[in-house]
Amino acid sequence: MKRLIVVLAILIATNFCLAGPASTDEAEDVKKVVQESYVDVIYGSGELENLRKGIHPEFNMYVYYKETFSKRTLNNWIERLEANRKKNAGKPKGNYRTEYVMIDVTGQTAMVKLTVYEDEKLKFTDYLTLYKVAEGWQIITKQFSMH
Repeated sequence: MKRLIVVLAILIATNFCLAGPASTDEAEDVKKVVQESYVDVIYGSGELENLRKGIHPEFNMYVYYKETFSKRTLNNWIERLEANRKKNAGKPKGNYRTEYVMIDVTGQTAMVKLTVYEDEKLKFTDYLTLYKVAEGWQIITKQFSMH
């Protein structure tokens, strides 16, 4: 009986180990979408239209600032970004660096945590959620913390 219990425990443990987390390929696919459709555009000099390639049309960004919550749609966010780019045209942009702190993939859902440094000073921590839809991975929400 003890031998049977040991064998069953080993089989169950082996099954959990083999099932493991999502494949590295899925995490790399998520990172590629975030990099090309978000990081390169927001913190680099990428085209704003690239946001639409990796961000779902139903996207919402949730902002908590000065004790007030607000929600921005993708179109609203792009309008604000366009206005800021026009306003700051010709001005030097900060030197940004991002670090992927976490990429967690479970089935068709993913969560990414990024830290963003401006001139080597921590400026933001971004939390992005993604769904894998027919077109591939797409960012569906963003929340962030300012430092």
